[in-house]
Amino acid sequence: MNEHGLVANALCLSETDYGESDPSHRPMSISLWARYALDNFAAVAGTV
Repeated sequence: MNEHGLVANALCLSETDYGESDPSHRPMSISLWARYALDNFAAVAGTV
């Protein structure tokens, strides 16, 4: 949760196979996607 109240959740299935990784790109942890959203956005458009 960021200071504006935006929350991010990530689910993971350890048995998932994403295939071979591209050696020209560094792998990224799924937690970094949530961190990016929390750092860069205060809210999302939508209805509650």
